Amino acid sequence: MPKMVIEVPEQFVEVGKAMAEHLAMLQRTVDRLGGGKTVDYAAVEAAIGEGASRTELAAHRAVLKSLDMDVPAVVIGGVRYTRVGRCEGAYHTMVGSVSVERSLYRQSGERGGQPGGRVVDAVRSGGGRVVAADRAGDELCRSARHLAGSGEDGARV
Repeated sequence: MPKMVIEVPEQFVEVGKAMAEHLAMLQRTVDRLGGGKTVDYAAVEAAIGEGASRTELAAHRAVLKSLDMDVPAVVIGGVRYTRVGRCEGAYHTMVGSVSVERSLYRQSGERGGQPGGRVVDAVRSGGGRVVAADRAGDELCRSARHLAGSGEDGARV
């Protein structure tokens, strides 16, 4: 069997692991099929889709993690925001939800409970990096448009 070795940058190690698991599942599937046996191909299709989804989720996690900015302060839309903490945040994609640690920021000089006191994170609001369709909460672009029934389905990253 030919062997392929690929270099995976550190930030994509989880993507590489998901790909390796997917290939192992494909090999097990091919090994048990054939020889004139009846095949429930709907089950095969579902297993392939699940493996691909795990790889895609790992990719989303890596990209979203790269969008985080862990700095004391940021400027979003010309307004200064100060970091108030770090915590996990869930982001919803077409294949499921992923959690990434991110910094939370509040408009400088504001406190919670005040009009300017809501917290934002660089991954979600992105200072111009990622903008969800219609600012649809935690849903990312393609997922938000799909849920909203929009015909435009291309990601805006």
